[in-house]
Amino acid sequence: MAIKFMYRGSPYTADTPEEAVRLRHLLEDADYERAKNDPNFRDRLNQQVSGWTDDKFWSVINALGEQQTRLLIAVYLWTTITARELAIALNLPSQEALAGVVSGMSKQLEKLGVQPSEVFFVETYWAGKKKERWFSLSPGFAGAARELSWGHHWRLQKWEAEMAARLKKMEKTRKQKGTKDAASTTDKRK
Repeated sequence: MAIKFMYRGSPYTADTPEEAVRLRHLLEDADYERAKNDPNFRDRLNQQVSGWTDDKFWSVINALGEQQTRLLIAVYLWTTITARELAIALNLPSQEALAGVVSGMSKQLEKLGVQPSEVFFVETYWAGKKKERWFSLSPGFAGAARELSWGHHWRLQKWEAEMAARLKKMEKTRKQKGTKDAASTTDKRK
């Protein structure tokens, strides 16, 4: 009895269940190897796996406020960025203000039926008693953004220039003064 199955939209036929499983594994391994060497293929694969369609991507972007969109732009442009750098890039007075932007975005995403982890991640690292938060986009959302050439949108280019100037100024000031910039929430363990 022939066993038919679909893989990434294409039909396949195997003679036995074992052969079907082996074929599926071979197809998955081939995709994995291709994704390692082809970023465009990896982006498309991440989009398919995560369910990010063009419509879903733009409905999320269009539903967000300006600061929330700028947050995603900053993370998109810098791949990973600390909370301190993100607050500066967004021209926010503190990391507490950044927390408000992140909270608002999470609520807006949930209204759209999208889990925040489908869009971005916040990872917390401790170095001794000092805490640092890092932001990054989920692979599916980042892949959709690249696939849709989101970075070529005129407003993104304008905001990128503004954020880059703020971060550059922050780095220059830090080197000159040898001090920390931007107010932050408590980042030490008690």
